[in-house]
Amino acid sequence: MRSRRRSTGRVLLAIFFAAGAFICLVMMLALAFPGSFLESIWRLKPEARVQFEEIGRGVSIVLMAAIGTACAVAAVGLAQAAKDDGSRSEFSPQISSATRSMLCFGTIRKPLSVFRSED
Repeated sequence: MRSRRRSTGRVLLAIFFAAGAFICLVMMLALAFPGSFLESIWRLKPEARVQFEEIGRGVSIVLMAAIGTACAVAAVGLAQAAKDDGSRSEFSPQISSATRSMLCFGTIRKPLSVFRSED
């Protein structure tokens, strides 16, 4: 009989994605409530605020919600799949889709920025 133990790599990835979901939530709140106590978050990367304002507050919040949801789904799925009992997680397709979506977004974002006008 196989003993149940957690896969260290999956646990670390679950923590990484959970942190990503939390950061997205904080960014959404900072965008939704300008001038609040979360205003200091913009000190980490001041140009991020300008970039979010360029695409619009509403679009920025929706974008961060989509990325945060993908991160949360991946974190939950990885946490459930971290057990090394040989069974397949019911969240495996969602993990795969969410992770690929995030990677695709990150990959195409840079080339598309070439088309943005810098007047």
